[in-house]
Amino acid sequence: MFSVTDSQGHLLTYGLGIPSPRRKVPYEVFFHTDYRPLLRAADHSVLDEQTNTEPHLMPPPFLVDSDGSPYPPEIQKLVPGKENEGLLQLVADVIINELGRTEVIGIRGTANMNTVEHLSNNSPNQSRVISLHPSVEQNSSSFSFENRPRIICKPLKPSIMDQIQNRIKILGVMEEEEFTLESDKPLVVDEKPQVLSVKPKKKPQAKHSYSTRATNVENDPQENRSSSNP
Repeated sequence: MFSVTDSQGHLLTYGLGIPSPRRKVPYEVFFHTDYRPLLRAADHSVLDEQTNTEPHLMPPPFLVDSDGSPYPPEIQKLVPGKENEGLLQLVADVIINELGRTEVIGIRGTANMNTVEHLSNNSPNQSRVISLHPSVEQNSSSFSFENRPRIICKPLKPSIMDQIQNRIKILGVMEEEEFTLESDKPLVVDEKPQVLSVKPKKKPQAKHSYSTRATNVENDPQENRSSSNP
């Protein structure tokens, strides 16, 4: 089983239908820290703008929908790192910002009041608002994501589909005709004669035309005797 998502929180889960707790994941999936602005400290380290904490030291975030509302604890346990946490650690502490939107500020009962004051007074936007794609933010109140069809790829026009179907039928008929034509041909067995391995002949070595005195003496001993006895 595998899942894919996009920047707007749309989730697609593919699998073989095997029961899995991941199938409980809702359709709209965001973390409350998504699209959160960062700051660069004097020592050139990166900090979260709201909590002044380095991102890798922050606790696991909460799952929220497109409106920023957190999901119940049984859904929060699906976040990696929260499988064995207690109920109190899975309940988010939320506030309502000036725009009337729900905003998660931390774990219930552990949030610092100075952090809340910092959110309401010192934030550049006067409050933390989850930044979503304009189309999602504008239509979230009047459009239901559950009723929208999940289109993986854009369907083809009916005229193009008819052309493809006709082409497939024509190619199928041509393939059957070619198969029938090749099946009617007699079977021809090509028996190639066995080629015996022939060793290459050695080239005759060329003999030189000159001869030495010792060779002449060995070949004509009688002539040498007569010349030595006058």
